[in-house]
Amino acid sequence: MLGSAPLAALAVLCFGGVGVYIVNPSLMSWSSVHVPNSIRWLGAGLGWTGALGEIWALVYLGRQYSPILRVRRGHELVVQGPYAWVRHPVYSFGMPMLAGLGLVAANWLIVATGIGAIAMAMVQRTPKEEAMLIKRSAIPIGDTANARDASFLACTDGARRMSPAGWRMPQ
Repeated sequence: MLGSAPLAALAVLCFGGVGVYIVNPSLMSWSSVHVPNSIRWLGAGLGWTGALGEIWALVYLGRQYSPILRVRRGHELVVQGPYAWVRHPVYSFGMPMLAGLGLVAANWLIVATGIGAIAMAMVQRTPKEEAMLIKRSAIPIGDTANARDASFLACTDGARRMSPAGWRMPQ
């Protein structure tokens, strides 16, 4: 594992780039690309969809949410709302949100660091989150929740799911 420094660096670059772009877009002109307005509008829709999805996921997490990796006393596995379809919707919705921001800004740095930060978080954090939940028995071993422990993408029965170990079929 690379540790958290590369993830933090990507997040600082992404959100710092967004902040600089909001304050003074000309300071980010070195990383701008020509993007047709239709694609920028598509990016706005993508970004809003991702942001609203993140809010939806956080509302369902409620008091279970923590920005640091920990399992609170009395933790219960959330399986309603977006968690009924996707095990990690905050990450799943974060990808289109940050990609959409970068497309609206027509800035490759924001797109690349946003997607990179979310992808790195998926690979680095989710195995730790899952291990903590299993250790604290928030995910009972053998429960049907384990069939979708690490899924990032919405799917139906028989569809493939993405996990840190690669593609697998649901059980």
